[in-house]
Amino acid sequence: MEGRIDLRITEKGVIAVLPPRRGKLLEEILSRGLGELLADDTVLLRAESLEDAVAMLIELGVREDELAVEGKSVGFKAEVTRKHGVLVCPNCGSPDLERIGIPGLTPTLYVCRKCGFATYLPLEVLPE
Repeated sequence: MEGRIDLRITEKGVIAVLPPRRGKLLEEILSRGLGELLADDTVLLRAESLEDAVAMLIELGVREDELAVEGKSVGFKAEVTRKHGVLVCPNCGSPDLERIGIPGLTPTLYVCRKCGFATYLPLEVLPE
């Protein structure tokens, strides 16, 4: 991913591939002894796990949405949609749910008519 810092696990440890514009970050990592240079844009980080490497980079001022692991974004992105799905039983997947409760006074309890499973949090399946 262009512009993102890509973290990869190798037999050597956690490797960070930095985009060209991250020269200051590279200097900071090397000056603090947090990693060693393997190539022009590749650093072997002194981290025991990916989680440690992510925490280290965030501490150095990198935003979570600027990080990727094996090309996949680390940052969480919520999707807001106006689509409404179908509520289904998390146990059996049946959409045949009975709502129990007084709206506005008690939480709604959903009871599956097929398997009898009861939950306050049914699954919502969105149409494709």
